[in-house]
Amino acid sequence: MKIRMIQDPHHEAFAGFIGIDNFDEITPEDDVGRRYYAVTQIFGVDDGERTHTNRFFFSDTCGFHKNPGLTVHSSDTFSLPTIEGYLLFGAALKTNGYRYNKKKCQLTKIHSK
Repeated sequence: MKIRMIQDPHHEAFAGFIGIDNFDEITPEDDVGRRYYAVTQIFGVDDGERTHTNRFFFSDTCGFHKNPGLTVHSSDTFSLPTIEGYLLFGAALKTNGYRYNKKKCQLTKIHSK
């Protein structure tokens, strides 16, 4: 499991989404309809400005079913998060009551919002 920025360059000017998933195994052509493990939007895809929604989208396999997951699109591209993106992602996790242990590849609900 890795943390990556996600962008659909055909429809988005900026990589606004960041998430946890096994990005090396995602082949968008084969995985259309599959949902990302855990994703939130931290930047606007049109202007690249910070967003303040901190809404998470989870796949069914994640075990957190508050909302429908965000699906893989055939033109999605993945990149390493910027330092700002990484910090904002951590803050969004904490705000929503989650913790991600990178060494154990484990996302845990630590408290209710």
